[in-house]
Amino acid sequence: MVVIMQNGASKADLDAVLARITDHNLKGSVTYGESQSIVGVVGTPITVTLQEALESMSEIGRAHV
Repeated sequence: MVVIMQNGASKADLDAVLARITDHNLKGSVTYGESQSIVGVVGTPITVTLQEALESMSEIGRAHV
């Protein structure tokens, strides 16, 4: 899964997303851009429930499986 953060998401926003990912026994890896960051999610299973939970977070632009 790739999680695309909103432009200007803060470190606290990223930490919240990473915590949600870790709660599902998955690993997140952040790639920082100039104005936008992405989080690669590694592990299985990546459930629809997790995708929906991440997409409901205001700091996330999109989550793609």
